[in-house]
Amino acid sequence: MRIAIADTTAGPIEYAEEGSGAPILLLHGDCSCCRERVVHPPLANAGFRLVVPSRPGHGRTPLSVGPTAAAAADAMAGFASSLGLARVIVVAVSSAGPTAISLAARHPRLVSALVLQSAVACSPSSPWARPASHRRLFARCHGLRWRLLQLAARLVPRLVAVRMLAIASTRDTLDARARLRQSDLDAVQRFFSCDSSMAGSRADGSHEVADSDLAAIGAPTLILHARDDRSVPFAGAERAHALIRGSLLVAPGTGGHFLWLGPGAEEATQRVIAFLKSLPRGILPA
Repeated sequence: MRIAIADTTAGPIEYAEEGSGAPILLLHGDCSCCRERVVHPPLANAGFRLVVPSRPGHGRTPLSVGPTAAAAADAMAGFASSLGLARVIVVAVSSAGPTAISLAARHPRLVSALVLQSAVACSPSSPWARPASHRRLFARCHGLRWRLLQLAARLVPRLVAVRMLAIASTRDTLDARARLRQSDLDAVQRFFSCDSSMAGSRADGSHEVADSDLAAIGAPTLILHARDDRSVPFAGAERAHALIRGSLLVAPGTGGHFLWLGPGAEEATQRVIAFLKSLPRGILPA
């Protein structure tokens, strides 16, 4: 994995890159950056070129690069242009949803296909917005809390994984917890490899998603969202599906918000890969 800084018209954008093939612009969620390596290794191994920017306010990308969803989308378009990418597949995880939706609506020639994975697809004032408990995570002393979680992930990853499953799902996760594998524990440690940005995550929490943007998306779209997601309610995914013409909504049987964690993780990944590989040759970017 190569990590570099791209100089763009919006400002410096940190990014990681690995793999070869059709380019995927992967937009990470909260508490993350381009170094995370939870979602993208399987996609790189499946024959895609992963380009993973640290979104505005995360990693070494300043928040000033794109403090709103529209500004972040324009910054991502400029970033792709700076790398010579004329067309990309966009995969957005969790809080990256508003940026990806705005990007697909505002820059249709750039986005050849869109995947929304456990992604936010509504505004903070919506009835299906993220719960107040999520916003409290980014209150005072967030940095200290995050450092303690990083330490716990290194020392007792199973305990952290169990807690993540419990808070991310509305259903009893006892069976999923009992079936945790070493690969799940490794993924938890990788997830906590990035320092979490309170400024970036607070900005993400204020991003608006307009109905008109969802309705403007013309790219083939996969919406992958568990019905038992406690962090980003499933109703938001249903709304996005209703407004994005021709979109495909897939609801894994379990997993909660963290689709990369637990016994259903491999199935979720294969769903994304199968969707991307089913795209007509003319849609896949070169």
